[in-house]
Order: sequence, then structure tokens, then C-alpha cells
Amino acid sequence: EEEDDDDDVGDMDLDMGMAGDAHNVDYEKDATERSIDELLASLGGFEDDDGAEGGVGAEDVITDPDERVMHMIDTLQDWRAKNEETPYDKWDDSTKHEFRKWFAEYIALVAPDSDGQIDMVATRDALLSEPPSSREETDTFWSQIQDETDAEILLHNLSKTGPPPAIDGESEGRKRTREALETFLSIPYAKQLHQMIALGALRPILDEYTLESDRIKFMDRYGEALLEGMEVEHLVSDPNGTITLEDIGDESLIAGKRVGMDDRFSVKMVPYGTDEFGLSRSEKARALYRAWNIHKAGRARYAENMFKTGQMPLKVGQGGKKSN
Repeated sequence: EEEDDDDDVGDMDLDMGMAGDAHNVDYEKDATERSIDELLASLGGFEDDDGAEGGVGAEDVITDPDERVMHMIDTLQDWRAKNEETPYDKWDDSTKHEFRKWFAEYIALVAPDSDGQIDMVATRDALLSEPPSSREETDTFWSQIQDETDAEILLHNLSKTGPPPAIDGESEGRKRTREALETFLSIPYAKQLHQMIALGALRPILDEYTLESDRIKFMDRYGEALLEGMEVEHLVSDPNGTITLEDIGDESLIAGKRVGMDDRFSVKMVPYGTDEFGLSRSEKARALYRAWNIHKAGRARYAENMFKTGQMPLKVGQGGKKSN
């Protein structure tokens, strides 16, 4: 019986060792395979011990969405600076754990309603791959590409100074930035200017320091135009589909559609904004709509030119050039 007991103890030790190994594997995979809810649950309210050690108290919690995003972006610059000094893979376990806590809160803040699983590794690498930049540096850059004149001045200065030289032991972030600038300066000037102006127009989306409220307003106004033609997932009727009405759950996905209880659906990648999934009459209607917009834009440019040359009256009924 004693031998049996020893065997049982040995089995228990083996099981505990295997369980420990499995626990370590799960811990390393938590940033890639666990959902946002699981990540937040793992924080345990950011650990009760922090409060006893002088951590952030309830009265110090930032509740304003814009302020919370700004605070998270400021902290992101610190993590980027740390990643430039030492790549993430070489951080110690304590630093990685601290980053994961911040990362979970960041994802929950910027993507609270995200569908499906988020690729945590790809998101983490993308965030840390950028060089750190302060609000002042960011504002300075974006202010230089808000109109064509400023963009031309910036291009002139960039072409004059050129990309920074390669140095021994440069970080991966600095190397990527230098190579990207080299590539950009190698393309024709007209294309450089066009891309800079287009970049400036998209500041509300691309500038990390844009207020979340301003970004939402921008997307509400221009989101459809920006997404047009981009392939995104659509829920479409499909007699052979595997999705039933009961599976959908969210009634807003089928609002305004005549749907029977026995109808079936599937998810397909369809260009955004193409009604009836690209039928010829739909494409012709959209082509006509775009042609009308081009016509209106041409009329606006013509009127602006007439006004600048003094051939358009300032008031209705006032003809000829405006007298001094």
C-alpha cells in the first residue's frame, strides 16, 4: 500500500508539473487568444494591492472618454520608447505583465464593440513599431500638411535635408523610418505632394492625438465615402447558407428586409457601398452619382476662379467687377 501511495504521489507531482507547464503556456498566449473580456477579467480590478501601495484611487479615475484616450496615448509613447531601447521579446516578465495590463485597457477603450477575435500579437507589434512622439511633435507635423502651400514647404525642406544617414546600432524603429523616408523621396514630386495633401485630409483618423469625439464626427460624415469599394463582411441571403434567423440574434442586421423564419444566410466579402452586390443597374446608378459630384465640383472651381479674378459679383444682381 505504501508503494501505491508513493506511486500516487508521483502521479500527482507529474500532473501538477504538467498543469504548471500548461499554465505557463496559457499565460504566454493570453495576449493573442483570449478575448477582451477575459483580458479585463484577468486584471482583477488592476489588483487590490495597488490601492494599498498608493496606486490610483477611485477619485483619480478618468471618466471623460477624450481624456482617457489622451492619457492612454501618452502612456503608449512611453512603451514605444522602451521598445526602442529593448525589443518587447527581451523584456522581463514583470515588464511584460505590466504592459499586458495597460494593453488590455487600451483595447477595451478603443475597440469596445469589435466583432470576432482581435489578433493581439499583430496589434501589439503595430503599436510598438512606431517611434515615440509627443503631442507637440505630432501637432507640428500635422500642421505642415493641412494645405498645399504648407505641404510644398515641408517637401522642399525634406528634399533639401534628405533622410538621416544609417548609423551603427540603430533601432529597428529608426531604420524603418529612415527607409520609409528614402522610398517616399524617390517618387515623383507631384505624387509626393498629392499623398501629403491626402494624408493631411485624413488627420482625424490617422492622428493618434485626435479627440475621440472629433474622430467619431469625422467618420459619421465621411465614413461611407472612405469605405466605398473596400471589401467588408456582409450578411447576405443564401439558400445554401449555414446561418439561420435564430443564429443572427441582432435584429438590426436584417432591419428593413423581408425575412422568413426558414430563410438562411451566409457571410461574404462584398465591396462596401455597392447596392445589390454589384448588379449592372446599381453600378450605373453609382457612376451617374459620381459624375454629378464631379460636375458640381467643377462648377465650384469655376465659380472660385471667377471670384478671384473679380468677374463674379459679391451680391446677386451686382454685375461686373467690384469697384474700389
